[in-house]
Amino acid sequence: MSNNAPEQPSNQLVSQTEIAKILGCTPRTISNLIRRRKIPVIKVGSLNRFQPERVVEALSEGRSI
Repeated sequence: MSNNAPEQPSNQLVSQTEIAKILGCTPRTISNLIRRRKIPVIKVGSLNRFQPERVVEALSEGRSI
């Protein structure tokens, strides 16, 4: 995963495909990270949404949510 995430407002929510592009990985990798509780996810109805800043922070700290 690359660390060249574009600057995004911290309150902006992005889709699983968008967060995968930001991180330079596949949507499948994002699914695995969600399942292993490695990244924070916000449920909007049945959809997963992400705050890019929080996801990058969680991955850089190596912490579980």
